[in-house]
Amino acid sequence: EPEVVALAEGPDGSCYAAALASEASLVDLAAARAKASGGDAAKEDGAEAKGEGEATVTISSESTPAFVGSRPAGFKGAHSSVLRISPAGVVEKLWEFDAETVYSLRWHGNRLWVGTGLDGKLYSLRDRKMVLEKDVDERQIVALADGPTGPVFATTNASAVFSVSAESEPRGVYTSAALDAVQVARFGTLRWLGDLPAGAKVRFSARSGMSGEPDRTWSSWTPQADGREVSLGAVPVGRFLQWRAELESANGREPTLTDVTVSYVQENLAPRVERFTVREPGEIIVPANFNPGTQVFEPTSPTRGGIFTTLVPAERKDEGRRKTLWKKGYRTLTWDAEDPNDDDLVYSLRFRRESPPSEWLQMAEDLEDTHYSFDAAALADGTYRFLLQAVDRPDDGADEGLMAEEISEPVIIDNSVPELNGVERTDRGLEIELTDAWSPLRSVRVSVDAGDWRQLTAADGLLDGRREKLIIALPESADLLLVQAMDASFNLVTFDLSKELP
Repeated sequence: EPEVVALAEGPDGSCYAAALASEASLVDLAAARAKASGGDAAKEDGAEAKGEGEATVTISSESTPAFVGSRPAGFKGAHSSVLRISPAGVVEKLWEFDAETVYSLRWHGNRLWVGTGLDGKLYSLRDRKMVLEKDVDERQIVALADGPTGPVFATTNASAVFSVSAESEPRGVYTSAALDAVQVARFGTLRWLGDLPAGAKVRFSARSGMSGEPDRTWSSWTPQADGREVSLGAVPVGRFLQWRAELESANGREPTLTDVTVSYVQENLAPRVERFTVREPGEIIVPANFNPGTQVFEPTSPTRGGIFTTLVPAERKDEGRRKTLWKKGYRTLTWDAEDPNDDDLVYSLRFRRESPPSEWLQMAEDLEDTHYSFDAAALADGTYRFLLQAVDRPDDGADEGLMAEEISEPVIIDNSVPELNGVERTDRGLEIELTDAWSPLRSVRVSVDAGDWRQLTAADGLLDGRREKLIIALPESADLLLVQAMDASFNLVTFDLSKELP
């Protein structure tokens, strides 16, 4: 920690120090600014520096330093710490405060007292544990001093001076911070640990709400109840819970409260499907460590009675990483889904014909992955839709989970190759007409006498329809003329037009 804010001396010669992970420190940023503005183009000690343009930067070592936070971005350590420095110089960390700032220290009586903010809390160190002694409305306890019966402390926001009595108070109340269940929840049982002398009492009450700060929208406090286990069944459902303990001493002996645990279960919310898409024809998803040379990767039926063939690797390692490969005739469904309660999700898939419409039919069940690749040859050519169902598995063991559904956009299944509908000899060469029943044409190329393939251009200049005309310039002499056509579903066919040669 870069800042020491308080010191106190112990009776054995030890020194106690409060150290902060400071939010602001006095740092001369001249060198840092010079480096950021162009490196060698900036000089210190009052020299002038010129860049490539006409701008001039003058930096003086005597300029007023700037304030900059000394805690780095993303700082997650303790906000403040209490240290003990022995007479021999050994430094020991006694306690850390995650969120509170220590403003003052004082050794009084037989223990160390610690004043903090921003909630005006006074602690003392007992048996190497920080015990909350007082909680005042004022924001910061900025000074501690010796008093006749106990420590005296001063506060700011607002200014006040308090004196701690040597006598134990017969009654005290502790109110917890608002506890966040993340989602709307039902609260079960409050359990606590601590010392309860004979005749002493510890009674609890609780309330709930939907806002992080208790306000008028919160429920009323429940009636006080005692016992080591207190039912919170009367607390309305809510996202936040706050409990309050009233402690009462007896015969000069006071109870202590060391630990409180509250059980709760989130109200089960339905999962959400964020995305459901169908990959391009032929795209499949496999584990990132998939290597065809070392793994068996054969089509197998996911169910004995199913019609769909899917891809199942022999070993499934490194489940979190995937890569995309290509396998002719396959289609892949991918999706993203999440559950507000962070429950595990299981998926099922259905399909139906778009025209004429049919009922949803089973495709795959009990999927845990967020993708599914299948051989589309199991379906006849046509337009289909796919239905994704995501069901949660509540952690509380509920029999039935909640479901979310998403229907895909229309998907064309095309297993048919393009067809040659006509061949006509013209002045420009050989005019051919190609058609495809479902998908637009994507590639048409020609080879003469087994030479390299050469792409053909559509007569209208753009190869993008299911019916296209193309012109082939005929050679003066040749023995073999091949035309190969492929549609958007990667269905490929080759035609022999050698008989059309001169």
